[in-house]
Amino acid sequence: MSLLIKGVNVSPDHIQCITVFPEGFAVVEEYDMLVPIKTTKCEVVPVPTPHGRQIDADALKKRIAATYYSQDEKDKAPMDDIPWMNGCNTKVKEVCGMIDDAPTVIEAEEG
Repeated sequence: MSLLIKGVNVSPDHIQCITVFPEGFAVVEEYDMLVPIKTTKCEVVPVPTPHGRQIDADALKKRIAATYYSQDEKDKAPMDDIPWMNGCNTKVKEVCGMIDDAPTVIEAEEG
């Protein structure tokens, strides 16, 4: 099994000590020249194994749909617009539905 520690940024400039507790959290202590400068409590999420490759499913759906648009249609309906799926044919919608139904291993993050 693997673990995802939410909210940790790896610092190239400081030493970080991460302690994982069985209650589902970790404490991340950050040091500069062995002087403690920051302590953060973070959520720990188990990642089930085996699991497949992690991809951006939304980007994949947009790329699949883009193959069915003419250049004129692409210019009229930008791929980053939410209603982009409305102009797609039934097969593209079916494939994108299968992508939506695939199991989520790691939840999406805002950022």
